[in-house]
Amino acid sequence: MTRMAPIPIEECSDGELRATLEHFTATLGFVPNSLLTMQRVPGIARAVVQLNRAVFDPNGRVDVGFKRLIAHMASFAAGCMYCRAHTAVSATRLGVEDEKLQAIYQHETSPLFSEREKVALSFALDAASVPNSVTDASYAELARHWSEEEIVEILGVVCMFGVFNRWNDSMATPIEWEPMVRAGELLTDHGWSARVPEEYGRHVLLGSDRGERAPELPELRLAVTASDSYDAHGLDAHLDQRRCGHAAERRVRIDHGLDGVLTEGA
Repeated sequence: MTRMAPIPIEECSDGELRATLEHFTATLGFVPNSLLTMQRVPGIARAVVQLNRAVFDPNGRVDVGFKRLIAHMASFAAGCMYCRAHTAVSATRLGVEDEKLQAIYQHETSPLFSEREKVALSFALDAASVPNSVTDASYAELARHWSEEEIVEILGVVCMFGVFNRWNDSMATPIEWEPMVRAGELLTDHGWSARVPEEYGRHVLLGSDRGERAPELPELRLAVTASDSYDAHGLDAHLDQRRCGHAAERRVRIDHGLDGVLTEGA
């Protein structure tokens, strides 16, 4: 169950803030529920949007589509299902091919990524981990491929999603239909689920308390538990090496065979 309901954009009485929030329809196609929750304190919502615009400045040195992959990897490290779904939407809307997004979990060996992309994605994983796993050696490798200005942009993405990851997991922000569907198409083979236990932060659908059925989403009937293990095609081994066993906290079991009702429990 979501812990604080988003306020519909239509109910936003601050015209300037509403226009600011509607900026996200250009990149995502909708206003995120996270921001619709934040708008209770307009100054915070405005500050977050301002940071988002700076981090994803289209005139920056790092490609905006690739920045979404950085955000996706940071969100994976944090275990935030909501942000993994959102970055899947925004990355593919910005031209990242589905195949490349799906290969991100094997980026170190995938031919779809350049060497500099591989280094940056590994850095994002390390930087978003708790405890932080960036080392002098890994930073030196990053600096060999990216300029200081580019590194600032890359780390800016990781840090901004540190805010989003913690916000959405703490609030159990309800996930919207478009990212729900898109993540179901792209990420269910990589440990993504719309429903996770409390220790991972729960994300539920708007209306799920009423037992509403998701239209034509039979492949999304997944439940994630913290028991057993889940190997995302070798990524656990990568995490084990870099995070000294911290990956054990992220391992999950995919349990298929649930019915078609999207509810929080069961």
